[in-house]
Amino acid sequence: MEQPNNNPTTPNPPPFQYNINPGDPGPLYIEPQNSVFAIISLVGGIAGFFIVPVIGQIIGIIFGHMALNEIKNANGRLTGRSLAMAGLITSYIGLGLIVLVILFFIVMVTILYASGAPGNLR
Repeated sequence: MEQPNNNPTTPNPPPFQYNINPGDPGPLYIEPQNSVFAIISLVGGIAGFFIVPVIGQIIGIIFGHMALNEIKNANGRLTGRSLAMAGLITSYIGLGLIVLVILFFIVMVTILYASGAPGNLR
């Protein structure tokens, strides 16, 4: 704690005051930025449909959850919740479609094997 100045020849400086006049610009406003994790999640989810099917979905899911957690803890400094949600949705849908396609092929191979259609497999 600062000691009061007891020397009368050098007075204490006055406390800092804002001189705000009507019409003056207000304090600077810094717009919140998008979370990088949210952007990576969306790119991973979309890339999972077209370029790298399983890896893209896994990246989209991991980074989507990381982005939602980061945005929640940023106290308004970060945005991009909708990007993260879109990345998660596309990733989960893509992963679900991959699972359905794999199950379809397993069922078809099982049916063909049971019916003996491809030849004498038994």
